Amino acid sequence: MQSILSIYSKMSFKHKLTIFSVILSISPVIIIGLLSSHLMARSMQEEVNSNHILALNQLQYQMNSLINSLNMTSIRLASNPTLEKSIRAGSSQENLNVTLEASTVIKKESSFSPIKFNFSLTYLKDNYVLSNTTDANKLTVFQVTEMVKLNKPLFNSSFMVMPDPSRGHADLLIFRPVPMTTQYTDGILTLHVNVNDLIKYVGKLSEGTTSKILIVDSSGKVVLSKDKNDIGTKLNMFTGRQDKLKAVPDMYTLDGVEYSLSYLNSTFVDWTYVMMTPMEGLTERSESIRNITWMLVAIISTVWVLFSILGSNRLYDPIKRLLQKSLTGVNQIPAHSDGLKLLDALIGNMTSTNRKLMDELNEQSPYLQQSIIQQILLGEMSETRIKEQIERFQLGLKGTRFYVVVVSVDNYPDFARKYKGNDRMLIHYAISKMIEELSGDVPMPTAVPQPGQVAVIIQTDIKDDAPDNSILQMMDELRLHIYNYLQFSVSIAVSSPRNGYTNIHASYQEAIDLLRCRLTLGSNVTISVNQINSKDKQTTQTIMELQKAIVGHVINGNLEEANLQLVQLIASLQGTIGSSEAIFSVFSYMLGELEYMLSRVGYQLNEMMSMDVYKELYTKPTIQDIKDWLMEYVFPEIKDHMSRLTVTKQMKIIQRVLQYISENYRSDLSLQGLADEFQISLSHMSRVFKEETNQTFSDYLLEFRMNKAKEWLVHTTMPIKEIARELSYANVTNFTRAFKQFFGTPPGKYRETPPLK
Repeated sequence: MQSILSIYSKMSFKHKLTIFSVILSISPVIIIGLLSSHLMARSMQEEVNSNHILALNQLQYQMNSLINSLNMTSIRLASNPTLEKSIRAGSSQENLNVTLEASTVIKKESSFSPIKFNFSLTYLKDNYVLSNTTDANKLTVFQVTEMVKLNKPLFNSSFMVMPDPSRGHADLLIFRPVPMTTQYTDGILTLHVNVNDLIKYVGKLSEGTTSKILIVDSSGKVVLSKDKNDIGTKLNMFTGRQDKLKAVPDMYTLDGVEYSLSYLNSTFVDWTYVMMTPMEGLTERSESIRNITWMLVAIISTVWVLFSILGSNRLYDPIKRLLQKSLTGVNQIPAHSDGLKLLDALIGNMTSTNRKLMDELNEQSPYLQQSIIQQILLGEMSETRIKEQIERFQLGLKGTRFYVVVVSVDNYPDFARKYKGNDRMLIHYAISKMIEELSGDVPMPTAVPQPGQVAVIIQTDIKDDAPDNSILQMMDELRLHIYNYLQFSVSIAVSSPRNGYTNIHASYQEAIDLLRCRLTLGSNVTISVNQINSKDKQTTQTIMELQKAIVGHVINGNLEEANLQLVQLIASLQGTIGSSEAIFSVFSYMLGELEYMLSRVGYQLNEMMSMDVYKELYTKPTIQDIKDWLMEYVFPEIKDHMSRLTVTKQMKIIQRVLQYISENYRSDLSLQGLADEFQISLSHMSRVFKEETNQTFSDYLLEFRMNKAKEWLVHTTMPIKEIARELSYANVTNFTRAFKQFFGTPPGKYRETPPLK
C-alpha cells in the first residue's frame, strides 16, 4: 500500500487527474453492469427450470398414457375368453388350434396398440411358454415364476419389471394373470415392450437440444434415456420411495459434466422423471449476455473518460503498435494486461518455438539426407538441384568424380526372415556406421535404396577409370567386419569413377549389374570392373541358356540331348567357376527350374525321386559325381516315371507349349502365335490348353510372368524397371499394377518383406 501511495505521489497532476476522472466515471457503470449480469443469469436459470418442468410434465403425461394403455391392453387380453380357454385347455398338441387362436388374439391387440409389443403366455400346468419374442429376449417358466415371487403382486393385480439385460431380459415387462380371476396360478400373460420404442418418446422431447431426459426407478437406477449409455447408471440422490426422496440439488455432476437438474415424481408409477441441461451451454449464453452488457459498459465508459484517457493513450501508442504487429491473428490485446510484460512473454515464446523447430529439423535431417542421396542414385535430380541439396544438407560431396559402392546381403530371404521392421533398420544403420568408421574424415554419404542393400557415394580425385585399390581394401575390411559382428555375409560391388553428379546414377546401375556376377564368383566377395570382363558375362548367359535347354529335353524325354547339354554345362563351369558354392548354386537353380516345369503338368520332383533332391545334391563331393547322379539316376527316373503315366497326345502338346513359354516368355507371346508355331488351329489350341492346365492361356502366362518377377525380386537385385522390360511390359506402371492385382502388394514392398516359405 505504501508503495502504491509512493508511486501515486510521484505522478504528475495530469496523471492524477486522469486516474481520478476514470475511476469516478466508470465506477457506477461497472456496478450497474455487475447487477445486470447477475440478474440476467438468474433469470436464465429460472427459464431453464420452467422449461424443464414443462417438458417433464409432458413426459409424465405421455408415459402415464402409454403405461395405462398397456395395462388396459393386458386386462382385455387376460379376460379374453380365447386366452382363458387356451390356458385351461393347456398347450398340448391336441389343443394346438386353441393355442394358435390365443396367439392371433394377442397379435391383433398389438396391432391396435399405440406402441408395439411382443408377448409371452406362460402355461404353468404344462411348464410351457408361448412367445413371439426373439431367442435373446424369450422368457423361461422359471424366469416368469421367479419375477412373480420377487414382485409379490396383490391378488390378481398386474406388475411391471424394468429392463435388466444382466438377468436375461432387455424389454419392459408387464405381467397379468390369466384368467383374471386367478392369482398367477394357471397362466401368466407378459407384454414385452422394446426399450428402443420407449426411448423414442423420451428422445422426441429432447430433440434439437443437449439436455438429458432420464427416467429413474425407486432404486435410483436410470431405466430409460435417449442415450443408451445412461441406462443402468445409478443416481444415488434418487434412492428410496418417491414420498421420501432426499433433497435433490439444482446442480449435479455426471461423468465429469456439470448439469442443471430438475425432476418430477410420477403420479402413476414408481418413477422419477429427471431433466438435466449441461451448464456449459447455459454458461455460454450467460457469457454472451455478460459480454453484451460489458460492451455497453465499455461504450458508456468510453464517452465519460474519452478526454481523460486521450493523453495516456498517446503515450502508450508505441508499445501498442508493436504488440499489434507481433500478435498476428489475435483479435484484441487484453485490456488490463501489462503491455511490456506481454511483449516480453511473446518474445520468449517465439524464441522457445524457434528452438523446438530447430530441434525437430535436426532430428529429421538424417532421414532427409537419406532421401536426397537415394534420389541422386536413382537419377531423379538435375545437376543444379543436386548442388543445391548438397549445400543445404552439408553432404560433403565437393569433388568432381565419384564412385558408387553397393553393399548387398548374399542370402536375402534368410536376412528378411531374421530381421524385420526396426531390427532391419538397425542393421542398415550399423552397416552405415561401419562405413563411417572406416572412411575416417572423408565424407561418404549412404542410403538404403532397397532392403538388404546399402549404397555409398565416394568422391575421388583419381583420373584413372579403374577403382582405387585403397577403396577395394576398405570394402574387403568392411565385409570382414560385417561377417564378424553381424553374423551374415555380404557382397560389395564397386563401380568405375565418373565425372559429375548426374553420372552417379550410371555408376549405381553399374554396381547393381556387377552384383549379378555373384553367380560365377560366389558370395562374400568384393566385385569391381577389373574382375569382370565380357567373357564372364557371356559365360553367365551361356550357363543360363544351357540350364533351360537341359530342363526342356528332360521334360520331353530326350535324355540324349539333355546329357549332351549337361556335359557342355559342366565344361563351362569347370572353365570359369572355381567356387564350389557357386557350382552347387547353378545345379540347385537347374533342379528348381525342372521342379517348376514338372509341377505345371501335375508332377512333383521329390515324389518321383523319393528323396529331397536338394539335400542329395549337396552330398556329392565332386562335379563328376553330380554329373553321374543326374545322368544315371535323376534324368532316367523322371523319364521312366513320366512314361509309366498315360500321357495323352494333347498333354504332350501342352508340355511342349509350356516348355516353349518358359523359354520365350520375354517375347510378346500370344495364343495365335502358339497355334501357328505348333500347327494347331486357334480354337483347338485354346480348348486343349484349358483342359490340360485348368487355365486360359492369358491367365497362365500372367501367372508364369508374375512368378518370375517374384523370383527376381526376392533372389536378385535387378531393378524393377528392368524386370518390367524383361517381362514384355510397356512401362513400369503397367507392371506394378499387374503385380499388385496378382499378389496384393506392390513389387517394391514385396521385395522388402517377401513372404516366408
